[in-house]
Amino acid sequence: MNFGRNPRLYKSTVAAIARDSVRYALIKPVLDRAVKAHVHGLEHLDDLRAPFLVTPNHSGHFDGPLIMLTMPSRLTKELATGAAADYFFTKWYTAMGTQLLMNAFPVDRARNKGRNHRGMSGELLDAGVSLLIFPEGTRSTDGRMSRFHSGAARLARDFGIPVLPVALVGTREMMPKKGGLPRYSPVEVRVGEPIAPSDDVEGVSD
Repeated sequence: MNFGRNPRLYKSTVAAIARDSVRYALIKPVLDRAVKAHVHGLEHLDDLRAPFLVTPNHSGHFDGPLIMLTMPSRLTKELATGAAADYFFTKWYTAMGTQLLMNAFPVDRARNKGRNHRGMSGELLDAGVSLLIFPEGTRSTDGRMSRFHSGAARLARDFGIPVLPVALVGTREMMPKKGGLPRYSPVEVRVGEPIAPSDDVEGVSD
């Protein structure tokens, strides 16, 4: 399932069915055993339409799947996830698994090293594909939220689309960055009100 750089393939109905099947067959049972999830703010999604940006904090391996399995499927079936190229896309099997589970596209975190995949975000948004982006750039090691980079706010401004803030509470305790197997933890998913695009990039990031 190497989608390459063709944005239309990220909207594939067949791929969406495959992703949902894998998520609900393999990932959801693990989350159900390891997580008691409380979801708040789903009413903020009633009028949301693609494309948009989802911008959660990031402290655990299951942050992405947790969002995919708690938000309405009409919003997640074509949601593409930005994933670190140097972590998830260096080996074919991790790349395939990440693409299959998360509809992932590679993001080069080192601008001056190798091929820069940041342009893929724009190509996907042009195709009407919403994006899940972790603005901290990496998972927190101590549970504290790091400064958000401004890339998501800039994309929102340039494409005139809303930003959906999501707070994930407790995912580090479930499976921390350097932890082992998932362990039980109460988790909260707090969906905020969509933030309108603005020229005030720093303000949106804050």
